[in-house]
Amino acid sequence: MAKGSAFFKNVAMLMAIFPIYNVISVFITGVGSMAGFVSYSDVVSSTGLVHTAAIIALVSAVLSIFVGVIGMKNADDPAKMGSCIVLAVVVMLIYAVSQIIAYLGGGVHDSLDYIGMISGFAIPAFFIVGAVQVKAGE
Repeated sequence: MAKGSAFFKNVAMLMAIFPIYNVISVFITGVGSMAGFVSYSDVVSSTGLVHTAAIIALVSAVLSIFVGVIGMKNADDPAKMGSCIVLAVVVMLIYAVSQIIAYLGGGVHDSLDYIGMISGFAIPAFFIVGAVQVKAGE
């Protein structure tokens, strides 16, 4: 077992579980409202920016689930940590783009959206830290 792999595996599990909320909320409420990602009024939704941001956040959530599963599968293999780091950075960048577009479109974040922010930024950051630890513990 590689050094740091237990921490990495736990964070990978979180990375696969947390975004499930975002994906489920889209299918429960419908793609039009995107509850759980952003809340917006009829005026803001007519611009399409917030709707676009929500779709990008959905892509980020699905990718995050995929990356989390890949991380859990390869937690003991230091050779695979480079690709895990790259994928986590991609997840963070995609989510950051969605947040910037939502902000420019006038999206209003509600308290439930903080779950998405945690899964979009904090968990991938810890995922990267864990991957670096596993890679260094070769």
